[in-house]
Amino acid sequence: GTPQKKIEGVSMAYTFDEQRESAPSTRTRQYFEMFGNRAIYDEGWLAACRHGRLPWVTAGSYSFDDDVWELYDLTNDFSEADDLAEQMPEKLRNMQDLFLVEAAKYNVLPLDDRFAERLDVTLRPSYFYGRKHVTFFPGMVRLPEGSGPKFSNVSHKVSVAIEMADLDESGVLFCVGGDTGGFSVFVENGKLGYHYNYFDVERYEARSKESIPTGASNLGFEFQNQTNKPGGPAAVNLLINEKVVGSLHVVHQTPNRFGIEVMDVGVDSLSPVSKTYPRGEGFAFTGVIKRVDIYLGDDALETSPEENLCMVLASD
Repeated sequence: GTPQKKIEGVSMAYTFDEQRESAPSTRTRQYFEMFGNRAIYDEGWLAACRHGRLPWVTAGSYSFDDDVWELYDLTNDFSEADDLAEQMPEKLRNMQDLFLVEAAKYNVLPLDDRFAERLDVTLRPSYFYGRKHVTFFPGMVRLPEGSGPKFSNVSHKVSVAIEMADLDESGVLFCVGGDTGGFSVFVENGKLGYHYNYFDVERYEARSKESIPTGASNLGFEFQNQTNKPGGPAAVNLLINEKVVGSLHVVHQTPNRFGIEVMDVGVDSLSPVSKTYPRGEGFAFTGVIKRVDIYLGDDALETSPEENLCMVLASD
């Protein structure tokens, strides 16, 4: 098996005992750190600092040397109204040193105050980054968007090998995202459909002019990115056995990612990408899906994830 990391902590079971009100706390020391904001509690004392970032600033890094620490005696000042940092500089230094000891012990160091960069999973090592061809199979559902191939502002082609016994077969073949943004390729009323959802502000949809033949077919679409600027236009062609059977023009692409939903094969498992197709049971495909092949264009390799993030932030 995989070696597991120890879960540090102190049991709180004693707080359920009848004598809990008189029982002294067993938590005598605790460090805190999030995005560079730091604090240390030790036997009634608390030292803390707010790192320089304001809540609405999502990019960049700030100097830790400029942070101003505060010191409180919680035994006598539970509401942290009286900052003792200037009156007790030696105590503050001891608390700061104690924070570093605890931070080193519990793998907090090195401090990293990046925000958007750390939250965007596409910046992390990925199996899909750099690949131009990916294959998914039936049963692949609820893959987080950030853990799969990147589709936003990238030319791509999706080809789904299916079998339909008759034209009554219907359902989602492949989708990414949900009601706040995403795309879906599906079959309904014997026709191939494609829906692109731009933040539920703009929606684009096309249906094939021709019916899907029964038996084995390859259904899908080709998405051609038309600009290097995040959020720009794109052209989409619907394909039945590599023949163009419909098209549409996407005026605005989602600039970075569709949201916090997932990728699915054969179903739209969470909130629906499209408001037009049936919502029951995720509009699961009633035919047979053999495989889903995804081909990513050369523009998927032109920039690194870090460069993509910089472009998106610059376009805000």
